[in-house]
Amino acid sequence: EAETFRWEDAIIYQVVIDRFRSSAGPLSHDLPASFIHGGDLIGITESIESGYFENLGANVLWLSPVIDNPEGQFIGRDGHLAESYHGYWPSDARRVETRIGGESALRDLIHAAHTRGIRVILDHVLNHIHTDHPYSQHEQAESWLNHPDGSCICGFSCPWSTNIQDCWFDPFLADLNWHNPEVAKTQIDDAIYWLEEYNLDGFRVDAVPMMPRMAIRKLRHELNIKLGHRPNDYYLLGETYTGVFG
Repeated sequence: EAETFRWEDAIIYQVVIDRFRSSAGPLSHDLPASFIHGGDLIGITESIESGYFENLGANVLWLSPVIDNPEGQFIGRDGHLAESYHGYWPSDARRVETRIGGESALRDLIHAAHTRGIRVILDHVLNHIHTDHPYSQHEQAESWLNHPDGSCICGFSCPWSTNIQDCWFDPFLADLNWHNPEVAKTQIDDAIYWLEEYNLDGFRVDAVPMMPRMAIRKLRHELNIKLGHRPNDYYLLGETYTGVFG
């Protein structure tokens, strides 16, 4: 962990936790693709300790979101049932999903990786929250959410072309209002908590084009101020996916 690390030369291996490996046995591949298959953090740690990633030449693990997600099945904008196997439906600000192993399993994974000189970046969701999240239910929710009545669904009731920064991905995924200073501060404080608490090496930031440009600038600025700016510390990788939007 103390060795000099060059992100420019990094080989990053993306791990979708639910689909990689289960410490309890085989994954449930007979289930629909949108359902939970059973991968966990302990399974990834076992692969780290076996030398699996080193043998591939990978020296960075990009983990799918580990933040707590709601249980159960939800009907998306496409009318199909899905479960939060991917981790992109935050329902808590600072809790690791118990289903994938919880806090201790995340700490063990990062320690095992760092022991072998492997860095760990976490996929982190700043753009939206599940409607079960406390932030969408407290007394200030009206000012914390864009279209708090859920009336603007991306590509359905609102077009991507004009509402990409304020529409909801799904009827149950509330879009956060980054123009509210309290939202910006809270989201950034929560992000910094994850880095400090778990000794992470950075973030892959989800849905960058779906937020105002100032969101990532504020995040980088606060990281520099609160955690100190040193070369190669706290790597940020942003999703800039675009496609054919209606």
